Amino acid sequence: MSSITLNKQSYTVEDNDSVLDTLLKNGVDYPHSCKIGTCQSCLTKLVDGTVSSESQHGLKPTLVAQNYFLACQCNPENNIVIARANENAVSTPSKIIKLSHLNANVLCVRLSIDNPNLFKAGQYINLVASDSLVRSYSIADIQSNYLELHVKLIPNGLMSHWLSTVAKIGTAAHIRGPLGECFYYNTDNETFPIVLAGTGTGLAPLIGIAQDALAHKHQGEIILIHGGVDETDLYLHDTLCAIQKAHSNFTYAPCVLHKSNGIEQASIDKILIKNLCGIMHEVQLFICGPTETTNKMKTEAFLAGVPSASIHSDAFITLKS
Repeated sequence: MSSITLNKQSYTVEDNDSVLDTLLKNGVDYPHSCKIGTCQSCLTKLVDGTVSSESQHGLKPTLVAQNYFLACQCNPENNIVIARANENAVSTPSKIIKLSHLNANVLCVRLSIDNPNLFKAGQYINLVASDSLVRSYSIADIQSNYLELHVKLIPNGLMSHWLSTVAKIGTAAHIRGPLGECFYYNTDNETFPIVLAGTGTGLAPLIGIAQDALAHKHQGEIILIHGGVDETDLYLHDTLCAIQKAHSNFTYAPCVLHKSNGIEQASIDKILIKNLCGIMHEVQLFICGPTETTNKMKTEAFLAGVPSASIHSDAFITLKS
């Protein structure tokens, strides 16, 4: 017989029982609904051991890549260790190794890490300054000893104040995560087109995903659309122009709402639909930024013909404190 370990408590699996059956029989209050693998309410994280491919059927490739499976569809043949889907974020100690302005209201923050393989550019982490001060930020870059965040400075924001006036090089912090499904995943080396669209610091995960795809020598077209109210919001304009010059399959498409010299004046959803023309059914689309803008782009892309399974996004919620 095999066993399941959850929160350091082990349960014996009886013949033909699923992971979900075992937990429920042992009085564990575990999320579930349909029990046939459709609703995905019992989504579970595999911490140690192996599960069958059948238990991952219907999940997004990004979830499979993070070892998620459906508890109701898994009949374990060996001992496994699991975690609830919302309890897998590990907290690790870190320290700030760089603070620099990318423009007047966007701060580049680099945090030390010991194992870059734990993170994927495009995912997000919780930056923990104290027990009462925690905020979520997307990963813009990962190197051997640090990960990089782009933090929008909010007037009177608690984290903004901490980063701007309290934190220094060497200040201790914690990283909780990573979380999220927005990252480059292409185990079969396919040549599908990638379109990335976002406004403001929604650029952070998008440039991370684009650079990761380029580092893996992605052969398909990569289009990155960054929108702002005016030119000052395009805080990595020169960097993206340089990437476009260096890679023939990378296109940078900036846009602004106010009239500008040399940058297209249009809303980002209009630029997105224009760049999706002819590739709706093959594209992998990544959308990031404020909730309202993100939801609008997702809806318009879906109505234009992009399958919902090909649309990946993490909306940003701006806290005023």
